[in-house]
Amino acid sequence: MNYRRNPYLNVKKEIKDNEHDYEKRKLLSIWGANNMKKTTTKGESPSRLIDARIEEQDDWRGKTLSHVRALIKQADPEVVEEWKWRKESSPGVPVWSHNGGICTGETYKSVVKLTFFKGASLKDPSRLFNSSLEGNVRRAIDFHEGDEIEDEAFKTLIRAAAALIRSSGRESNPAPLEVTPIPADTMSAAAFRALLWLRVFFVPKQSPRPPSAMLRERKPPGSSARSKLIIH
Repeated sequence: MNYRRNPYLNVKKEIKDNEHDYEKRKLLSIWGANNMKKTTTKGESPSRLIDARIEEQDDWRGKTLSHVRALIKQADPEVVEEWKWRKESSPGVPVWSHNGGICTGETYKSVVKLTFFKGASLKDPSRLFNSSLEGNVRRAIDFHEGDEIEDEAFKTLIRAAAALIRSSGRESNPAPLEVTPIPADTMSAAAFRALLWLRVFFVPKQSPRPPSAMLRERKPPGSSARSKLIIH
């Protein structure tokens, strides 16, 4: 068997062809799953990994993930596809971002889940969010087999999420302050006010001397060097 082109899909075909051989189907399933993880190497682009994920799910889940992916790109043509949280126990998760994460796209046995990183801050008049509703930050949309996707409402939600991410970025990185030139006739007065402001707020004040030091420095009347009393 030649599995070099797409190991997982070829193994699935072999499983289908040997549907009556339980032991062979079991061995092929284990081999295909392990080989699928090995083929997603670090050198592959995130877009290619998402393509592979869609091909792996050759049922309604792959079609749903492909459809929402197309809607995300239509809603935000500058969106960036990423592949995050890759580890030995998981091949990773697709992520769409624009100066920050917008949402993830995960596939499970009975659901395709899109989790919005800042979903709790988004308005959802069409009530697309139907999962993770108790959190203070994230919201999710669970797509099940047979669900109809409201394309326009979904694209509106993606645009709102991207706009929220961009506005959050501007707040964390404010633009530099613009310096207004001072007219020549008011330069001296303005300079004086600036110096006075600096004098008031930045020049450290002398700390008051403690009472003990004041008592030590106080001299009784007539105790100067010229009027010492000599008592025999």
